Amino acid sequence: MKVRVKFCGMTRREDLEAAAALGVDAVGLVFVSGTPRHVEVSRARELLRGLPPFLARVGVFADDDPMRVRRVREDLGLTAVQLHGTESPGHCAAVGGSRIKTFRVRGDWDPAVLAAYDCEACLLEAPVPGLLGGGGVSFDWKRIQGGIAGRRIILAGGLTPENVAQAIRIAHPYAVDVSSGIESRPGVKDRLLMEAFLVAVLGSAA
Repeated sequence: MKVRVKFCGMTRREDLEAAAALGVDAVGLVFVSGTPRHVEVSRARELLRGLPPFLARVGVFADDDPMRVRRVREDLGLTAVQLHGTESPGHCAAVGGSRIKTFRVRGDWDPAVLAAYDCEACLLEAPVPGLLGGGGVSFDWKRIQGGIAGRRIILAGGLTPENVAQAIRIAHPYAVDVSSGIESRPGVKDRLLMEAFLVAVLGSAA
């Protein structure tokens, strides 16, 4: 099965165009104030205008009002929204549409928590004190070795062109999500790293 790839934390038009040209499956824009890769909705509208129709667009929110999330999704024509905070199952349900819910894999983390959420995919990453993501830290992928039955798992956190193939072989995710692992600095993607990441994902199936 093909492993999908999402490039997240996109802040520049040239990076979005490069991602589309390279054939990435999805791009993510962060709408969380105070984070290094935050973009305003007006800026996001400009960034997304004219991109290929089959490139999925994901908006990242954290503990935001469900009605605002709905408005931004409709305004920008987002394919899906990613709830990256501490949203409850009820909060997640109130957002509606196609949803990705983020979970941090701590020492006492139990995959049974995923069952409470009505969402189309679950994103798993390591907790990073003071950060909501993009910290370049991974968790032990063997904790979800072979995947989690009944859920589409998106693997994130600390992924790079050097380790993503190994992560895929261990965790068998539906998709992988990368931000800092393809950057020269926060919010600025490196085309060579983007290309190397995609090559590594394709190589994981060999």
